Amino acid sequence: MKNPGIDWRTIDKRMRLLVRVLNTIPGLQTHTSCGGHKKTENRVYPAPYGGFYVDFVCRMNSADTIIPVFERVISPYSDKVSLERNREGERIHKALLRESDTVWTLSGKEIHPDMIAYQLLSELAKKK
Repeated sequence: MKNPGIDWRTIDKRMRLLVRVLNTIPGLQTHTSCGGHKKTENRVYPAPYGGFYVDFVCRMNSADTIIPVFERVISPYSDKVSLERNREGERIHKALLRESDTVWTLSGKEIHPDMIAYQLLSELAKKK
């Protein structure tokens, strides 16, 4: 699922590549992200400096094929990167989600999100 309406100026520069890669994956759509900030006041859901996160929706049971790819990509970085189902996000956005949609959060610390983006691109290229 592509997200053609993204205004890239609103995406933290540090997150742009990862968000772009995620939105090329069929059945996946990013929702929110943050590339980390030294000053977190007056920001909605900020990641701390040196950290990042991106929330995304897996559409119509696509999680069964997408999530194992993410797990393979982040396994070497398990001390720095995590992937968790975001049930709170599912509750908050229930009206916008289909019954089989799931919301996930990919977060990291002390690692640049581009590293994960490049690893995802490499893993996805193997599937083609």
